[in-house]
Amino acid sequence: MSTRHGRFKFLRDAERMGLNARTAFSQVELRRQRDRLMIADRGGSQEMAAQINDTYTRMRKWLLESKAQSQRLASEAATVAETRDPGEFFLSARRWLESRQMSLAAIILGAGYTMLKNRRQ
Repeated sequence: MSTRHGRFKFLRDAERMGLNARTAFSQVELRRQRDRLMIADRGGSQEMAAQINDTYTRMRKWLLESKAQSQRLASEAATVAETRDPGEFFLSARRWLESRQMSLAAIILGAGYTMLKNRRQ
């Protein structure tokens, strides 16, 4: 089985476990639903119990990885915000404006050259 467990597959597994899209992202609800299913299957097939546990394990792993990734991104964003020079934004905005002015100047010069060339002919 693939180590990557995407959101679509997570939601599909949640549906199989009897969870809706809202409650599927709660680790507590996921555990409770697994326990409900295991109690309902008590004395049933080991195959069904193994499927329930596999699905639960896969979903819990995805939730933990997703939470860790969110925390990493938040941490990186905070680090960038702390180390970023406040004047850097204005400098980049100034460069953007200057590049637009240069583009406009090039267009005007090109149009002027074309007009002069057409007049001579």
